[in-house]
Amino acid sequence: MLLIFAHGAPILLHRRQGEYLGRVEGADLDSIKYPQQSPDGTIWAVLNERLLVFLGPDLVWHVVADPGNGRAHVTQLFADTSGVLWTVEDDRVYRRTPDAAYQALDVFVYGPCKFTGGADGSLWIASSGPAPKDTAAQHLLHLDASGHVLPTPSVREPLSAPLVTRDGSLWLLTSGFELMHLPTPAFQSFPERPEEMVPLRTAVGLYTANALLQSSDGSIWVGGMGGLERFKTSTLIPLFPHATPGSWEFCPGKNGGQWIIDAHSNLLLRHSDGLIEKKETQVEDLDCSPFGNQLRKSTGLAMLENDHVTMLPPPFPDKPGLGNHYIFTGSGRTADGSVLAVVAGAALGRYLLRYQHYRWQQLNPGWQGAELSGIYTARSGETYFGDRAGAVGVLDPGAARVRSLGSVGSNAILGFTETRLGLLAYGVSNIAVRTNGSFHQLRFADPNDATMVTGLVEADDGDLWLNCIKGVVRIRAEEFQQALSDPTHRLLTNNIAEGDYTGPTQMNLFSETVHKDANGRIWFDTPNGIVSLVSQDIRPFELPTVTIKDALVDGSPFPQNRSLAPGVNVFSVHYVGVDFSDPSGLSYAYRLDGYDNDWQLVGQRTEAVYTHLRAGRYTFSLKARNAFGNWTRPVSFDTFTVQPHYYERGWFIALVTLLLIALFTLAIRQRLRLAADRIRRNAEERADERITIARDLHDTLLQGIQGLLFSFHVAIEGVPDRHPSRPALERALTSAEKLIVEGRDRVKGLRGQAITGDELSRLLTNVAEDLGCGRLLHLDVIGDPMSNNNLRDSVAAELFLIAREAIVNAVRHAQASRITVRLRFAFSDFTLDCEDDGVGFTPPAAFSKNQTRWGLPGMQERVAKLPGTLEVRTAPGEGTLVRVTLKARDAYR
Repeated sequence: MLLIFAHGAPILLHRRQGEYLGRVEGADLDSIKYPQQSPDGTIWAVLNERLLVFLGPDLVWHVVADPGNGRAHVTQLFADTSGVLWTVEDDRVYRRTPDAAYQALDVFVYGPCKFTGGADGSLWIASSGPAPKDTAAQHLLHLDASGHVLPTPSVREPLSAPLVTRDGSLWLLTSGFELMHLPTPAFQSFPERPEEMVPLRTAVGLYTANALLQSSDGSIWVGGMGGLERFKTSTLIPLFPHATPGSWEFCPGKNGGQWIIDAHSNLLLRHSDGLIEKKETQVEDLDCSPFGNQLRKSTGLAMLENDHVTMLPPPFPDKPGLGNHYIFTGSGRTADGSVLAVVAGAALGRYLLRYQHYRWQQLNPGWQGAELSGIYTARSGETYFGDRAGAVGVLDPGAARVRSLGSVGSNAILGFTETRLGLLAYGVSNIAVRTNGSFHQLRFADPNDATMVTGLVEADDGDLWLNCIKGVVRIRAEEFQQALSDPTHRLLTNNIAEGDYTGPTQMNLFSETVHKDANGRIWFDTPNGIVSLVSQDIRPFELPTVTIKDALVDGSPFPQNRSLAPGVNVFSVHYVGVDFSDPSGLSYAYRLDGYDNDWQLVGQRTEAVYTHLRAGRYTFSLKARNAFGNWTRPVSFDTFTVQPHYYERGWFIALVTLLLIALFTLAIRQRLRLAADRIRRNAEERADERITIARDLHDTLLQGIQGLLFSFHVAIEGVPDRHPSRPALERALTSAEKLIVEGRDRVKGLRGQAITGDELSRLLTNVAEDLGCGRLLHLDVIGDPMSNNNLRDSVAAELFLIAREAIVNAVRHAQASRITVRLRFAFSDFTLDCEDDGVGFTPPAAFSKNQTRWGLPGMQERVAKLPGTLEVRTAPGEGTLVRVTLKARDAYR
């Protein structure tokens, strides 16, 4: 049942029905607070800091009088499961039993507070107001059922909400919006072993968070003005909640003990009662084995037996230098208790040794593989070796040599593990399983699941747990079995990423990072500490449920015959998915066969929309993915057909095709005929023009000059042969005749014509080539290149002369190595830029017609005639820029 107040009128909600409890006169929406109901059905509330009780059948509210006949100010109340009513009146806590006994407790709170009850009948009180400096008041109080104060952890900041969960642990929300957690065992350790509250980070942080709630799945929900946030129950339990980041290593020991190397290279032994003992300092690595553990140090190798660290003698007594000239790079333990070790050194090379009967023995001196990187002894007694090249070898019980089992890849093998279904080898880039005497690699939907695997074990329930580049990863037993029966199957996994334990794993050769203890708990080495879990306690892997709700065609229901008329504008599908484990991580992908080539990843969108579907057959498919990246099997909507328009049918397309071919043929013929006529007319006109020009020049200029030459011939004939001037005159006459011939040839090949806009770019390029500087000129046309045709012919002629003058000056006077001409066609204006990187010059203050150099004044006169503006930017040593700007109305047709 739920009790609510609406504008002072209390309503009791039960079984989705509302029951009116009577209106309290003078009460508004905010005046009635803290409604509570006792187990016997009595309803309590606070009105204007007075305690109210609702007495059942008469629908009457009564003000509860203060036993002291005073005017108490009630600021909070709480009805526990035993029927006791707890109140805060004038900052003091009172206890009222079902038999109306009224007890004032010597417990004080300051400021707003909240209550929460424990399963054992105790009461927690969290306050958010500041306490007077001369008191010892606490922000958190713990009372037993009788009101006596119990040992309470010290909380140094105001609290806004307390919550006791079903497992008895305490959760607190501080006024600084920090979520804190106190596990159940800590309740029983005060004051003998006081523990600090464990602060927990929320995902996004909540603004003015003030409420806590535990849902049926054990999640903690935090609510406030900033929204609602869920703090899921942890799967990975840290061994040390405040572990220092670094290289952590773990090995299960005997008798429930645990060997640990912390981030400071200390060897710790954690006894079964939780006490921690420091055993060694400055250690390197732990080598774990089902038959015993070893410790590697710079000074040698030690066996970890029960609670003791036993150093082994050096393997080469006659060759000093352990730790300097050679080291132990890895070790393992066999079923008979022997220690296997790999020793490497620059002077010694690599050796595989066995320590048995208090002495070292060299094994397999002819081993030619790469450096060993993994050792594992199976329950059968066989010991497997892996090296950095992916080769696998086995040492049979009692044998002294390692025989090869082949290779599982080209990258290092970091370890092995034995499962019910076969031996697994794992390493840098793959996981391989040995079945029927040979290894074959497993395939994964996400290749990162098999990348940098540093540990792998089989849980008691058959699931596989591994530590890789993604962190902690789970492979369900069913998935593993399917991969063994179908080598093409790609394994789906579950990545456990919580808080700081999100991967990647840490890599140490021979040091496995996943372990299973005698109780079946799985332990993981991470850069942020040691964490553990129990595979059987984890919620079974579930995929989301997806459903296609409906499909609409242009807003109308889908027809039952699954046939759509031509002209579908909008085809839409609405769908929904349910994933109670993590609703925020649910995402979708869909595909319309016949339209999409691949799946469309659409995130959390729950509608698919397609527009203007063409004629054809279509099938809509949908799948969903949970937060772990696992997809459901696709669900499909019935195949449907979009009928074609008449113009999309075959007979219509064939008819139109034939018609177009006929029209195209006619158009080509007509175009060819018109082009031939135009070419013929142009050729005739050009020939007529050339004939006219040649005739006019011949009859006027050339004939006149020829007459002058004839007169010169006659005059020369009158000069005596031996006269000193005759040779010179004859040579001049010969030169003149050659010039006449050259002029006649030039006139014949030249036709005078005006410069048009579409020729401007070509003529500027020709100028550079005639000057022998074509390679220096860079011509840029900015805008539509066809805009040349829009320039007026008179403007193009003047622009050509201006640009030619600038190019000639840059070549002859500026010693330029690069000349850039830009034609910028803009909507509002036209700009011509001629820029060079030459020596530059000092420009005159103003242009004058009396200057000795007439190039710049000539440019100015031509620009003024257009009309337009001329800008010259130059300085000695800085090149020259000549810019002509014309307004659009003056430049374009």
